[in-house]
Amino acid sequence: MGVLRSIHEDRHCSRVMTPVWPFSRKKPQPPKVKPVEEKPVINYERQSEDGQKSKLEDRSHLEDKKFLDAMELLDEK
Repeated sequence: MGVLRSIHEDRHCSRVMTPVWPFSRKKPQPPKVKPVEEKPVINYERQSEDGQKSKLEDRSHLEDKKFLDAMELLDEK
């Protein structure tokens, strides 16, 4: 039988360079540039303030039966 030796002994340590890495790195590909799509410009017309004022001044929802019932439930606490 052979003699068992420690792997740390001088005889087993290789003083030769390690072999070349068998895998090569992938070369970076140039970034793909997407063509710039021009987005359409959307122009909105402002609504007249009269329509908005009439909506703000409209208080008919305060007289609605469902609204009054809901407020009554909340006020009971």
